[in-house]
Amino acid sequence: MKWLLFLIPILGWSLEDTPSFSRFKHREYKGVGYDKGYTSIDVHLTFAEFPGFVTFFNPCGHVFNDGRLAFNIGLGGRVIAANEKWMGGINVYYDYRSSSTLSPQQLGGGAELFISDYALRFNGYAPIGTVKQTEGSRAAAALANLQGEVEKELLKGDHYVFWGAIGAYYLTGRAYQNHDFGKAWGSDIRLTALLWKWVEILFETTYDRIYHFTFQGMLALKIPFGGKPTKTQAPFDLYQPVKRREIIPLEKKHL
Repeated sequence: MKWLLFLIPILGWSLEDTPSFSRFKHREYKGVGYDKGYTSIDVHLTFAEFPGFVTFFNPCGHVFNDGRLAFNIGLGGRVIAANEKWMGGINVYYDYRSSSTLSPQQLGGGAELFISDYALRFNGYAPIGTVKQTEGSRAAAALANLQGEVEKELLKGDHYVFWGAIGAYYLTGRAYQNHDFGKAWGSDIRLTALLWKWVEILFETTYDRIYHFTFQGMLALKIPFGGKPTKTQAPFDLYQPVKRREIIPLEKKHL
């Protein structure tokens, strides 16, 4: 799987005539279903572009602080309405995560709606091959989940933009040997700043009864591959990164 991480930047340079970009990111500390930070290469490749409409390919590779790997491969599209008062988008992803107990895969899908300075997002995730008994009486399960959020632009200047988001998620239940995994509601609050259009800073906190409180920070550096974006009068960015859960959540417990 490690060769995929080297392939991702090469794919970006192969489409240098389109408005595509890469982001180098690092996120700390633990999150929903994982307890270590990770470093990522995230590439957003525009491969079909028309006035007010784009389709994109989004491969992303992650290396956890302990050397474990994960990756996502996604396809999506966005369209700005003819009256330029709203923008919508859909996406589908394949996700993989390697861990010491279970290395699950999952399929994910998402929908986006942008109106004025608000963004509404809904994402769903369905793992494949989800429960495994490990040493002795321990087991691990990958949790399917549903996630929704609303995000608002809070402040905007010539060289900065600030957003705030609030959302909820549900980790769906799964039974194994008369034990239940999942079945938990959670809340999510996120603050994001984009500085000079190429530095992104993020702070996020979540809470649910399984993973309790998590507090994370992320720093991302955006590197354009070239190409000129389609010009519109709408206040929406057709080429912005997809916001979704990148890492499959695992729950571990004694049976």
